[in-house]
Amino acid sequence: MLEIEYFTGGVAATNGYACKAAEITFVVDAPEGITEWLESTGFTPQALLLTHAHFDHVLDASRIQERWSIPTYAFAYPTPELTLESMGMAVQPYKVDHLVEEGVLMSFGGLTFEILHIPGHSPDSSVFLPKDSPIAFGGDVLMQGGIGRSDLPGGDGELLLKGIREKLYVLDDETTVLSGHGPATTIGEEKLSNPFVRG
Repeated sequence: MLEIEYFTGGVAATNGYACKAAEITFVVDAPEGITEWLESTGFTPQALLLTHAHFDHVLDASRIQERWSIPTYAFAYPTPELTLESMGMAVQPYKVDHLVEEGVLMSFGGLTFEILHIPGHSPDSSVFLPKDSPIAFGGDVLMQGGIGRSDLPGGDGELLLKGIREKLYVLDDETTVLSGHGPATTIGEEKLSNPFVRG
């Protein structure tokens, strides 16, 4: 059973998630300001998971790594194109210690995750599905009543819609989607009412 709290910060109001399981604590995404928030709550993460490398999701990645010296998991190593530094965004360099891969289970601290690679918003966009928990850490793939924008470098709207239909909409309707922006939603709710992609 996961205990999850969330923080929203930065110019894009980006969500980051502090998660606690029986044997491990971890953070999903690193929006600006989350390091101070974690410190203020007394939460000590042992791992960092990144759904993708867009600047608003990784602005505090280097600060988290410096503060706690924890491993970082992501689908790809950061590049100026993935972080959007190629568009003039500033990101402190951070490292990815472990690359994740669709079809290969990721395990640490007694937890196991399934990885879904769903590009279209960003080439490296990934969804983390903790085993035995009806939760999807979805980044900017699918949001309440919305989807990730596809007009940034490496974006592809049709590829994004295809990935949502074929990889997310096949999950249980009760699966809670914890998105990169906005409130939580469920797969069932989005299949019924998402104006961009119906089930």
